[in-house]
Amino acid sequence: MDEKFLLSPTFYLACIGAGAWIPQGIRLYQEYLAKPQLTLRAKKITVGHCLYGPTIKINTALLSEKNPTTIVNVKAIVKHENKQESIFEWSTISNGVEDSTTHSLGGVTVKRSSSEALMLHLPLNFTQVQSLEFLGEDILKKSEETIQPFFDKFARAQRNNSKFIEDFDINIKNMPEWSNLEDLVSDMFIWNVGKYELDLHITALGRKIKYSPLKYTFEITKSNEEDLKTNNMVSLDTVKENLKLTLNPSYLGQYKNFYWSTLALKED
Repeated sequence: MDEKFLLSPTFYLACIGAGAWIPQGIRLYQEYLAKPQLTLRAKKITVGHCLYGPTIKINTALLSEKNPTTIVNVKAIVKHENKQESIFEWSTISNGVEDSTTHSLGGVTVKRSSSEALMLHLPLNFTQVQSLEFLGEDILKKSEETIQPFFDKFARAQRNNSKFIEDFDINIKNMPEWSNLEDLVSDMFIWNVGKYELDLHITALGRKIKYSPLKYTFEITKSNEEDLKTNNMVSLDTVKENLKLTLNPSYLGQYKNFYWSTLALKED
């Protein structure tokens, strides 16, 4: 290289210009390696029970993150205050997002009416999930070989809008362990009076996310317990949370004792 060029202002300016890109390159590399940021906030929980066992639905959840990722699993663990072990756990896995729409902030709003599964592609910030629903399965251990064919047949009937649903109450009465559908529901009912802890664990595809498991608490009163077992729909007021406890029929609402109860969630 020409010695005159090495001593010229042009050479020094070129070096300065190249050096200016070094911090930018480092910043881009750090952003590439950075773990996605994720937050989730839930204010209410809906609890219920159906033929598949206990169910919960988180009515409002907000997920926002720094870098692109795909959430492939959301695990919910529920514990009663008087029990050390979890009374039941749900995990959700799916292969897509249902009913997604893009809003003005560039995020994606995902509406899910029911979900045994969940996979969320989060390319941008401000991604909002309106609800996460977990349906209990295989909760009943008693005579599982007898119950499961009915469950499978019912699920197919639901998908096909079959007339079988109308005859389900009659068919289930032939099961030796339960004289009717109400006995089946009563036997599987586990929502008792007391305080519950709900832990949510979220797993992302490929990379771990910067996320601490969120722990929520909710309480079922004696009135809630009775309402879940006997009433079709009822509204209650709570003083502490200033939220209404609303009972709504589940998708099996045509049968007595299949109900939801919307309770207040408190973030610890």
